[in-house]
This record gives sequence, structure tokens and C-alpha cells, in this order.
Amino acid sequence: MLIPRIHRLPIGPWVVVLLALGFTMPRGAGAQDDRAPIVSSLRFEGVEAVTRSDLLEHVLTKPRGPWPWSEAVPPFEEDTLREDLDRVTELYSRHGYFGASARYELAWNDDRSAVAVEIQVVEGEPVLLTVLELDLGAADPGDLGLGGAWREGLALRLGERFSVPAYASSKETLLSRAKERGYLAARLEGGADVEVARLAARVRWKLFPGPRVRLLDLRVSGLASVEEALLTRELSLDPGDLLTPAKLRTAQRAVYETGHFRTVAIKAVPPARDEAAEQRWPVEIRVEERPPRSLRAGLGYGTEDQVRARLGWEHRNWQGGGRRLDFEGKVSSLVFGFSGGLLQPRFLDDVTDLSIRTHALREEEPAYDADRIALGASLERPFGERLTGRLGLGVEWARLLDSPDEPPSRLDTRESVRLAYLDLGLDWSDL
Repeated sequence: MLIPRIHRLPIGPWVVVLLALGFTMPRGAGAQDDRAPIVSSLRFEGVEAVTRSDLLEHVLTKPRGPWPWSEAVPPFEEDTLREDLDRVTELYSRHGYFGASARYELAWNDDRSAVAVEIQVVEGEPVLLTVLELDLGAADPGDLGLGGAWREGLALRLGERFSVPAYASSKETLLSRAKERGYLAARLEGGADVEVARLAARVRWKLFPGPRVRLLDLRVSGLASVEEALLTRELSLDPGDLLTPAKLRTAQRAVYETGHFRTVAIKAVPPARDEAAEQRWPVEIRVEERPPRSLRAGLGYGTEDQVRARLGWEHRNWQGGGRRLDFEGKVSSLVFGFSGGLLQPRFLDDVTDLSIRTHALREEEPAYDADRIALGASLERPFGERLTGRLGLGVEWARLLDSPDEPPSRLDTRESVRLAYLDLGLDWSDL
């Protein structure tokens, strides 16, 4: 009896065959012939004002992916496709094409197990913005940040296409301008009047600024081991300060960046209704603390340094006051040693930090061995929200040794090198 020796064939051809079967075999092969049909492809015709990705997000009819491991999609249902036409026209209405219409065509395969869907869109003409008015009543436009050029920077523009997203964005922009002047309770009333037959939209708003808001006091909750003074000193908020959304965001980011908290929530709390021209609101600060100490470890492999390992420890509130202390040891075939640092916040003033770093290493490079000890100190302070400057001094001592694998050089193995350096830097952050 002859037994086929399939196991002796190279594995590569079998992988190719299996992949080919995966690409060509219909999903659900082996199922009954009456299985639900799938959408083999979905095309949009006549689409210019919106993107295909936007349309795909709004319709429920989904095409099958090109790969065997593509995400499964619902079977084709013509009733769902009819409803998708309404979703398409609704999307166009949001973008100002209130007269858009849509229809579909189907192309089935021979056994009606798959269908190619084409949605044909007639966009029509867009509705244009013909009127954009803002009534400030007796309020001072200068105090509200809404002078004569208040239309500048808005997504809505006279004579251009009207859309719901542009309407919402413009409304939020106007409210934001008033709130950044301290009118946290400002609100807009009115809205848009769309006349589809004339392809015209009119937007009329009336602004009610409410009172200007100043800080009453700070109310902190959620603290366990972190001192409240450490938190409040990061806020740069004092009783009587004008409250704005930007100040609250900056305060929240400053508290979170201390590294002591998992979550930080800051909000101004309006008091009972008061018709006074100016109010004082408390600001609530709710935090959830992180453990003050953390231990980190790492293990890896590299072609040059072979097996490498790291072990680090950090205390984010050593001796209180937000002082940070950290140590890290590392070992590999090239480097053995440790490093450490101390960060003293608010060293000279409320924004300047002192950082002290040191390390002691034994380096075993192919060409030489070296013992290195370094010590450096630097001052860091922010300039604005994104720019941080750094000024530091440092010194390093190194003792260079001949490599045991190389012939002796003219370098005296007892010779030491001392290096002093000035550290200047600017860091820009988009976060």
C-alpha cells in the first residue's frame, strides 16, 4: 500500500493554499443555500458636499470587508436600506441641503447570496445664510467681548451655506466669548428660521449675559494623605478673582500635573438665583488620590546590550510639599549603575522648580571601560501655558580604562577626566 507523504511537502505552499481559500471561499461556507444574503459592496453616486466616511457612519447597511478576518456585518435587509435613504437625506439637511433626495439600485449575484448596493444622491442646491443678527440688549459689547466685529471667527458666514454643525459651533463661540469675560451664566435665546423654498436661512439671537462671576472660596474634597495647601497653591485662584472657563481649565490641568491624583474635577457652583450685577460663586474641587509611592520594573533584550533590566522607585510627596524623590538601577552587558533625582517645587517663587539629578555608572563598551559619576542642578519655570525654560549647571567625573579585550593604549588607566557643562533648554508642549 502506498501512503502519500504529504507531511514531507514544504509548509509554504500549504499556507498559500489556505490563504487563497480564505479569500475565495464565501463567508459561512457549508451553510444552507437559504442563508441571509450579504452586501458585497456599497457605492455612493452624486456625492460631493459630504464625505463617503460620513455617509458610512450614518447608514446601517454595511458592506463586507475585503479580508477573511474583517469584522462581521449584518445581513442585507431591503427595509433597512430604505430607512438608510432617510438617514442620508437627514445628513444632507444638517449640511444645508434640505432638498436632497436619494434612491438605490441592487445588483445580485447568480445565487442571490450577495448583493452590490448603489445609493444615488441628488444633492440639489444648498440653503444660504441671508441674515445673522445678535441682540445684546442693554449689555456693553466691550465687556462681553462682542464688539462690532463679533461675526469674525464664526463658522456661520453671511452668503455661505447654512449647516447645523456651523450653527452649533457659532453659538458656542459667542457664549464662550462672554464666559471668558466672567459671565459664566450667559445664555443665547432665539434660533434659525430656514425657508427651503427660497433657499434662505435667517439666524437671530438675543444674548442674556447674566451676572459677572468672581470667586467666593475653594471647597476641596477627596483628599487623604496630600495636604490641601499643596493642592490649592497650584490653582492660582484667590477670593475675588474673576472666574472664566479658561482659568478653571488651567487650574484643573495644574492640579492633575502634580502627579498626586488619578482624577481631578473642578467646577464653579452657582448660588441661588440672584439678580445682582456681580456674584461670587464657590469653586468645588473633587480629587481621587494616587498612591504616593510607586515601583517600576523592566526586563528586555537587545542585540548590543543583551539582557537588560531596570528597577525604579519614586515617592511623589517625600517629606510633604509635593517634593519628588526617585531612584533607578539598571544593568546589562554594557552598563551597570544607578541614577536618582530630587524635585523641589516652588524653589524661588510660585512657578520655579529646582531639579537635582545624579548618576553613577560603569560602562563596558567594546573599545573601552569607564566609570562615570555626574551631578547636576537646574531651575525650570513655565513661560505661558505651553513653553517651559530650563537653566542648569552640572559636573561629571569619568575614569577611562583600557578594554581587557584590546591591546594597551597610551591612555593611563589611572587618568580621570572632569567635565563641567551649562544646560539651557526650552520645551514646547501641545498637550
